[in-house]
Parts: sequence; structure tokens; C-alpha cells
Amino acid sequence: MEKSKSLLASIAKILAIIAAVLVVITLSISMLSNSLSRVLFSPEIMTNMVADVLADSDFVQDWLISQIMEDEWFDDGSNTPLSLNRAIMELGPEERRELIEMLLPSDWIRDQVIGSINVFYRWVFEENEQPKILIDLDSLSASMDFSKAEDAANLIISTWPLCTPQQLLEFSISEGDVQFACRPAEPALKRDLVNRGAFWLVEEYHALPPEILLLDNQGDAQMTGDLVRAREMLRLVHAIMQWSWLAPVILMGLIMALIIRSWRELGLWWGIPLLSSGLLIIPIALITPAFMGKTLFQLFLEQQWPMMMDKSMLMAFFYRIVSRSQKILLVRGLIIAIAGGLLLALGLTFGSSSKSTGDLSNEIV
Repeated sequence: MEKSKSLLASIAKILAIIAAVLVVITLSISMLSNSLSRVLFSPEIMTNMVADVLADSDFVQDWLISQIMEDEWFDDGSNTPLSLNRAIMELGPEERRELIEMLLPSDWIRDQVIGSINVFYRWVFEENEQPKILIDLDSLSASMDFSKAEDAANLIISTWPLCTPQQLLEFSISEGDVQFACRPAEPALKRDLVNRGAFWLVEEYHALPPEILLLDNQGDAQMTGDLVRAREMLRLVHAIMQWSWLAPVILMGLIMALIIRSWRELGLWWGIPLLSSGLLIIPIALITPAFMGKTLFQLFLEQQWPMMMDKSMLMAFFYRIVSRSQKILLVRGLIIAIAGGLLLALGLTFGSSSKSTGDLSNEIV
């Protein structure tokens, strides 16, 4: 009987040691994943980071410039032939960005991106079958007043060649139906041309539809099914990352059931794993930005997302995600290490005092 009790006690101790080691590992991993989850699945944090990255980068404007240079913008062949892509080619880098800022303000672009992100997060955590993502053009058309249109038209017209005498004659007798693009040298004629262009720009902006639907919630069955499966996968990943801390808690409960019978044992068998986990989490938090940002970036590339995105901007974005997670992880590591150290110290204190006095009141009944 004694041998069997001794054998069971040995088995329980071995299992408790294994569980304690698993507590150190799982607690470190769960704190890392939970810290990332706090950032990745927070609409407020993610929208703020996207806004900061867009504010620090010229990517959107550079991408718009490249798209305009490949296409004919504002060239309808009638009235005012304001060819935006020709103007973009003629202007210098700073003037190009100035013109794009007039026509498509960066604040408006940022608002559209942030709005789309918020729609995405609502779709992930709510029951809509498919996200409805749209571009709000009402605010864009409202932002184009005559003064801004004048500045834009003047910048575009400044890239045009000087008018020939024949063109000047046609221009002076025309009533706005100009089929050529040239710049009069006379200030009065140039001002008249700028006014015509400004009026045309304002009319074009005010004629824009209220919104452009990029993704409707009335899509085809195949797309809806794919999106629903993607949402379920995201929800599963979020649940695992958010509740992964339950694994070390269950293991600590198992340790208590297997071997803890006194306050001293509680301090040793809980304090040491917690202290070890905290001391492991701290260096993990310190080295996380060195590899986690690059890892997320590589995973993003493997999913074959649109590569129109600037890689340096993506790296900056992922680095911000990891840096924000690092702060959360570092604080948690310090708290866990301190809690484990205090628990270990209290357990050892109870144990030493009970040994010196012969008091067995420290047993956990």
C-alpha cells in the first residue's frame, strides 16, 4: 500500500513538473498572441495606425500619379480639354503632388480608407453576409470650390505650350468651345481660360454620383460563400488568440490538483512557473520587432494581396503593429514576473516559518 502511494506520488510529481514546464511555454505564447490580438482586432488602434502611416507616406499620391499617367483623365474631347495625365507628365514632383492634393485631398483619401476598415471590422464581428464598402463622393465634390478649381486649372494650363497666332484668333472669338490646348501669353486671355477651366472642373465635381460601390452585400453566391468562410476563419483566429491564456490557467489548476497541499507548495509550484514565464516574456517582447514585423510582412506577401501597395509602407505598418503589441507584452511580462516572484517569496516565507515553529496550519485543506 505504501509502495503504491509512493508510486502515485512520484507519477503526480512527474506530471506536475511537465505541467509546470508547459505553463512556462503556453503562458509566454498566449501572452504574445493575445497582445497581437489586442492590436490586430481593434478597429480604433488599426485605423489610427493606418492614418499615421498614410500621413507619413507619399504612397497614395505617387500611386495616383502613376495611374493618371497611364490613362486619360479629364479629357472628354469637348469644351475644356484639361488633360490631367499630360499635365502630370510636364509638372515636377512637388507640383504633381500639389495638383493631386487639390483634386483628391489626402484627408478625403484617408477618410475613405478608415471608413472601409471600420466596415470590415463590423462585418467580421457582426452577422452581415457581405461587407458593403463604398467611396463617398459627396464630401469630395463639396470640397471642390471655385478657388481651388482655379488653382488646379492654372497649374494644368501652365503646362500647355504657348498659343500660335491662329489659335489666339480662334480663342478670342470662341464662346468656350475650345478644341485645342494652348496657353495664351496675354494675362487677360490666360485668366479667361483659367476661369473656363475652373467652371468646368466645378461642374464635373458637382456632377459626380453620391457614392461608388466597391463591394455590395448583394454579391453573387460564390463571392458571398468565400467571404463568409473568410470571416469564420478570422473569427476562429481571433477567438484562439484572445482566449489562449486559458491553457496555462488549466495547467496551473492541474498542478494544484496533482501536488499542491500547502502554501509553501503553492508558492513553489505556481511561483516558479509564473516567474519563469515573466522572465521569458520580457526578452521575447524586446526582440519581437526584430522578427515579428518581417514575419507578418512575409505572410501578407504569401496571400498574394494587391502588390500595388508600397512595400516600405507595408513594412512600416507592420512594424507599428508589432511595436504596439510589444508595449502590451512587456507590461504583461513584468506583471507576471512580479506576481510569480511575490508568490514564490510568500510560499518560502510560510514554509520556513512553519518548519521553525512546527506549525502545520499552512496546509491547504
